[in-house]
Amino acid sequence: MKLSLFCHCRGILLSLALLLTTATPLLAQPGGGFHLEIRRNATPAAYYVHLLFQGAEPADITTVPQQGGIVIRYSVSNRQKEASERGVRFFGSSQSMSSRIGIPPDGDLSRMQRIDKPGWIQLIVPRSRR
Repeated sequence: MKLSLFCHCRGILLSLALLLTTATPLLAQPGGGFHLEIRRNATPAAYYVHLLFQGAEPADITTVPQQGGIVIRYSVSNRQKEASERGVRFFGSSQSMSSRIGIPPDGDLSRMQRIDKPGWIQLIVPRSRR
């Protein structure tokens, strides 16, 4: 099942799609900027979360274990300076998003591992030893 929401904001089309399956696209920024897709799977030993993205570097994305889940944050700011005959002007832009992914209670977030590669991040949350 797929739910899509489209809105038009100052001439830029933003799309936010929520797939109610194992792959969840989170955010697509205007102008072909940042795009993040989340895929999850599990084995008897661990939970796996794959963050597939375009328009960012792994260092731009933070993943923080937090009470039964993982908080994913992306934030980038750019500032530019332009000199002309009239003087100097500054302009900039910023993009940010935040989302939380739930992890079942037997996931041991204190042992979460993160593997960074260009275009994707893999999070491994081992299941609790019982």
